[in-house]
Amino acid sequence: FFGGAFGLAVGFGMQKTFGNLISGILLLLDKSIKPGDVISVTDQAGNEAVGQIRKIGIRAISVITRDQTEHLIPNENLMVNQVVNWSYSSREVRVKAPVGVSYDSDLDLVSKLLYRAVDETPRVLTTPKPRVNLMGCGDSSVDRELRLWSEDPDAGRANMRADVYTRVLQLFKLNNIEIPYPQRDLHLRSSDQLDTIVQMLAKQKDGDALPRE
Repeated sequence: FFGGAFGLAVGFGMQKTFGNLISGILLLLDKSIKPGDVISVTDQAGNEAVGQIRKIGIRAISVITRDQTEHLIPNENLMVNQVVNWSYSSREVRVKAPVGVSYDSDLDLVSKLLYRAVDETPRVLTTPKPRVNLMGCGDSSVDRELRLWSEDPDAGRANMRADVYTRVLQLFKLNNIEIPYPQRDLHLRSSDQLDTIVQMLAKQKDGDALPRE
């Protein structure tokens, strides 16, 4: 009886170990994930880990992130969870950067400035060519989107997007292109509310403090 219980406990304890071992062998044979690839793994809790694979071991793979934190991810997790391999067949990745401008802006000039900002940003590939798309007409702005390409996903996408935004803001400021604030409409249901607001604004103009409610 005790021998059977001990064997059952050892069997359950070794289940994960053998699962990770078999998963590691399959990963090495399949070569869908290999050292040097940039991957993002989402676990069952929804947490995402993005980094470069350093080593595939018997039990787990070693993934190092941009902040030099090394994660050991069990091999079995790569077989049952969703994995995005940014460099599986090509190291080229696309980066999106949305930009909103005022309706009074010269849209042709805005497009030229956006393309210029892209050309003056390092790490942006010329092939495939960058693209400036008109995504829609929002409540407060004309929504544009920059679509860029990079061939070094391990160097990070957020810092590349930040460099593009920095140059865009500089060029917009030099050419008086406005990025508008959100606009909201105020609806008054009665004239009494309008009179109250006018009186409050008049008191504020005269230097009186507004009443607290």
